[in-house]
Amino acid sequence: QMIALGVSQEHTETLNRFGLLSAWLLHYTLVADATDPDDPDAIQHTLEKVQSVRPWLIEAHEKPMLLRQKDGYALLWTWVASLIGRMAQDGEIPPMASPTYGRILNIVQRAYGSIRDVRALHLIKTPFIYIHTLAILV
Repeated sequence: QMIALGVSQEHTETLNRFGLLSAWLLHYTLVADATDPDDPDAIQHTLEKVQSVRPWLIEAHEKPMLLRQKDGYALLWTWVASLIGRMAQDGEIPPMASPTYGRILNIVQRAYGSIRDVRALHLIKTPFIYIHTLAILV
């Protein structure tokens, strides 16, 4: 969408980076919750793991804000929506009253909804007896 609208390379890369960073943070947050749910430094460890795998994803001025937020992967989608709103105000993308802007925000909402769905699926544990019964039937 952003390339088709002629959005600057910088903003396009920032939006892509936020999306990738959100996925990596979600992944490492789920892994950390599964291995040590009571770790007081889980956020710091998660950010360190992301930086070891993809050092270009987290910029220096973003790290302090992410350290304060337990669910950094969700915060990033707030940043995405805010950046899109700013681009609409600046005239870089169609204004808020246009269908194109609504479509872009719909994509952002679906992405955030998918992140919430993955998190919810991880939090809800399926009963062992149910899984065992399914395994026997299949």
